[in-house]
Amino acid sequence: MGDVVKVDFDGSNSFRREMDDIIKDLVTCLTRHYGEYAGNLMAKSFIISMDMIAERLTKQLKNN
Repeated sequence: MGDVVKVDFDGSNSFRREMDDIIKDLVTCLTRHYGEYAGNLMAKSFIISMDMIAERLTKQLKNN
Protein backbone atom coordinates (compact mmCIF):
# COMPACT_ATOMS: atom_id res chain seq x y z
CA MET A 1 0.00 0.00 0.00
CA GLY A 2 2.24 2.79 1.20
CA ASP A 3 5.05 3.68 3.53
CA VAL A 4 4.53 4.42 7.18
CA VAL A 5 5.28 8.07 7.83
CA LYS A 6 7.30 8.76 10.95
CA VAL A 7 6.92 12.33 12.13
CA ASP A 8 8.29 14.37 14.98
CA PHE A 9 5.24 15.56 16.89
CA ASP A 10 7.34 17.95 18.96
CA GLY A 11 7.66 20.16 15.91
CA SER A 12 4.33 20.71 14.20
CA ASN A 13 6.13 22.05 11.12
CA SER A 14 7.62 18.64 10.33
CA PHE A 15 4.17 17.04 10.59
CA ARG A 16 2.68 19.73 8.37
CA ARG A 17 5.44 19.27 5.76
CA GLU A 18 4.87 15.51 5.70
CA MET A 19 1.12 15.97 5.29
CA ASP A 20 1.59 18.58 2.56
CA ASP A 21 3.82 16.15 0.66
CA ILE A 22 1.25 13.37 1.00
CA ILE A 23 -1.55 15.64 -0.25
CA LYS A 24 0.58 16.86 -3.18
CA ASP A 25 1.26 13.24 -4.13
CA LEU A 26 -2.46 12.47 -3.94
CA VAL A 27 -3.37 15.42 -6.17
CA THR A 28 -0.68 14.43 -8.69
CA CYS A 29 -1.93 10.84 -8.76
CA LEU A 30 -5.60 11.84 -9.13
CA THR A 31 -4.94 14.35 -11.90
CA ARG A 32 -2.74 11.87 -13.76
CA HIS A 33 -5.39 9.14 -13.68
CA TYR A 34 -8.62 11.16 -13.98
CA GLY A 35 -7.59 14.36 -15.72
CA GLU A 36 -6.95 17.78 -14.27
CA TYR A 37 -10.54 18.84 -13.55
CA ALA A 38 -11.73 15.56 -12.01
CA GLY A 39 -8.49 15.05 -10.11
CA ASN A 40 -8.60 18.52 -8.57
CA LEU A 41 -12.28 18.07 -7.68
CA MET A 42 -11.60 14.75 -5.93
CA ALA A 43 -8.58 16.20 -4.13
CA LYS A 44 -10.63 19.17 -2.87
CA SER A 45 -13.33 16.79 -1.63
CA PHE A 46 -10.68 14.77 0.19
CA ILE A 47 -9.17 17.88 1.79
CA ILE A 48 -12.59 19.11 2.93
CA SER A 49 -13.29 15.71 4.48
CA MET A 50 -9.94 15.75 6.27
CA ASP A 51 -10.68 19.23 7.65
CA MET A 52 -14.03 18.03 8.98
CA ILE A 53 -12.41 15.01 10.62
CA ALA A 54 -9.71 17.22 12.18
CA GLU A 55 -12.37 19.57 13.58
CA ARG A 56 -14.33 16.72 15.15
CA LEU A 57 -11.18 15.16 16.57
CA THR A 58 -10.06 18.47 18.06
CA LYS A 59 -13.44 18.94 19.75
CA GLN A 60 -13.32 15.42 21.16
CA LEU A 61 -9.81 15.91 22.50
CA LYS A 62 -10.80 19.19 24.17
CA ASN A 63 -13.76 17.50 25.87
CA ASN A 64 -11.65 14.69 27.35
